[in-house]
Parts: sequence; C-alpha cells; structure tokens
Amino acid sequence: MNLLVCLETVLGAVRSKDTAALLEALRDPPLNLGSVPVVAENVELYLANLQTYVLGFKENEILQRELILASLVSANQMARVKGSVVSAKKEVNTPLR
Repeated sequence: MNLLVCLETVLGAVRSKDTAALLEALRDPPLNLGSVPVVAENVELYLANLQTYVLGFKENEILQRELILASLVSANQMARVKGSVVSAKKEVNTPLR
C-alpha cells in the first residue's frame, strides 16, 4: 500500500467514525508516523481531533500526513494530562478514605 492509499483510508475511517479502521490505518507502515506512537486507548481522541479537520473538507480533498501527525501528538498529550489528573485525584482521595 502506498501513502496516498493510507491517507484515503484514514480519511474514510474518520468520515465513517470507524475507530477500528482508523486504528488499523494509522498503523500502516507507508503512513510513516515516525516516533509518534499510535495508542489503542487514544483512538477516540484521534478520531475527535481528526474530525475537526475533516469536517470542512470538500469531497475530493486529501487529508495531509502533517495533519494526522499533529492530531496524534495532540491526542497523546491530552491522554497523558488526563492520566496525570486521574492519578493525582487517586493520590488525594486515598488518604481521605
């Protein structure tokens, strides 16, 4: 599979809101996301971030690899922050019990 097909597959998964297909497409080697991890637990965040870009797309417009990378980096950061907040809440609440 080549890069253009990967980009179209990601776009299709986002448009159809198919998280399983999105996760599979993001893990396709030709997409070459480099050091950006694709974390299964973050797929809903990936979908939400990518949808913000795709909503304004025309029918023949192609999703750019850079937008995918930016969406993944942002979603992974949000997941880390959320995880830190949850962990901090547990630390605060444990002594209170």
